[in-house]
Amino acid sequence: MLYYTGLYSAMQHHPVLHVLVHAHMFVAGYLYAAALLCIDPSPHRAGYRFRAGILVLSLAGHGILAKVLYAYPPGGVSIVQAESGAQLMYYGGDAVDLILIFLFCLQWYKSARPGKRHKTASSPAIS
Repeated sequence: MLYYTGLYSAMQHHPVLHVLVHAHMFVAGYLYAAALLCIDPSPHRAGYRFRAGILVLSLAGHGILAKVLYAYPPGGVSIVQAESGAQLMYYGGDAVDLILIFLFCLQWYKSARPGKRHKTASSPAIS
C-alpha cells in the first residue's frame, strides 16, 4: 500500500521521512524473519506447518507486489525506474527468500530427526 499513497511521494521529498520509512521496512523484515525462524525462545511458538504456510503466502504476496509495481508504476516514478526497482524487488527478494527457506527447512529437519531425544522434566537424563 505504501507505493500508492501520499506517503510514498512525501518520502521522496523529505530525507528524514525517507530514512524513517526505510528503517521501518528493515525492522519489519527483521521481525518477520525472527518470527519465522524463531530465533529467540518462545513459550508460544507456532508449529512448522503453520509457519511454512505463512512463508508460502508471503512469498506469493512479495512476487505479486513486484509484478504490480512493474506493470503499474507509482505516481512520479518513471517507467524505467519502476521496472528496474520491481525487478530488483522480484529477483533480490527471491535471493533473500531462498536463504529464509533454507534456514527454515534446516530448522525443521533438525527438529524432526529420528533418534533425537528431547529431555523433559518427567524423562530421566541419559548418561
